[in-house]
Amino acid sequence: MYHPIPTALIGALLLAAIPGASQAQAEPSGPSAQATDRTQAVVAEITALEGQWSDAFVNKDIDFIERIVAPDFMLAIFEGRPIIVPRKYWMMNTRKWDIQAFSAKVLDVAVAGDTAVATVEGSWQVADEGKLIRDDSFFLTDTWVKKGDSWQVIRRHSQTTEDRMERD
Repeated sequence: MYHPIPTALIGALLLAAIPGASQAQAEPSGPSAQATDRTQAVVAEITALEGQWSDAFVNKDIDFIERIVAPDFMLAIFEGRPIIVPRKYWMMNTRKWDIQAFSAKVLDVAVAGDTAVATVEGSWQVADEGKLIRDDSFFLTDTWVKKGDSWQVIRRHSQTTEDRMERD
């Protein structure tokens, strides 16, 4: 069976075979360079917002959390079955729970226009009315949307990766 090789691929292969040819290529300019600059700026902004959200969560900075969590926010989790938690109930727990330990690290941020998806791993210990109720490692994905001049989270998917508590 005949499979023609695209001319662009042949050119790229030939260029790669020439010593120093890849170094001679110019830096991107114009709209693609601007898009790359914008993407890098959004990645930095979302990474910073994720860190600020973590700090606000631990320190009970409800005003900050109210600003970044969109009115239509929902949390999706899987604990033996899928559970969708509307913003109202997520915010109730945010106000109520005592965060005893928390760490989070942004692994990746993907950007598509006015939408960004952050992938985060972390761990936490949470008490409710003095009783430890969560001691988990987690992996989560936050979907951010630019609304006006600011970013808000519209969805969070969270998956426990290690449950360090014995459940009844």
